[in-house]
Amino acid sequence: MRIAPLLALSTGLTLLAACQPADPPGSAPVVSAATIAGEYRVTTLDDTPADLPEPMQAAITPTRIDVRSGCVRFAFDYQLEGDVLNLTPAPVPSCRRALLPAEQKVQDVLATGPTITRLADESLKVGGATASFVLAPG
Repeated sequence: MRIAPLLALSTGLTLLAACQPADPPGSAPVVSAATIAGEYRVTTLDDTPADLPEPMQAAITPTRIDVRSGCVRFAFDYQLEGDVLNLTPAPVPSCRRALLPAEQKVQDVLATGPTITRLADESLKVGGATASFVLAPG
């Protein structure tokens, strides 16, 4: 009866593997171009609720970040290297009004080659050298 020891070994390995944590404690979930793709809205700027007359939204594809706030629009093509976004401005049509301070801050953060981290609530924190913002799904 060689099947019983093999079955016991197989079951034991399966149980051992199931006990392993998915991510090491304290580690952030891995971000990739595929896992950050989606529709988001800017909820906070430097840990303060975003104060805008209209919601600022961001559509992220595996190659581009497209930000819309009212009639203002700006976009960046990107490559993700680890948790660093390497961005290149991309031309998109936009109205010609001056950017509001919150819009300018988001654009400035994106222009600095920020890092990106997935938070426990599935939001994305995008941080530059001196500022950051949070993108919540939806």
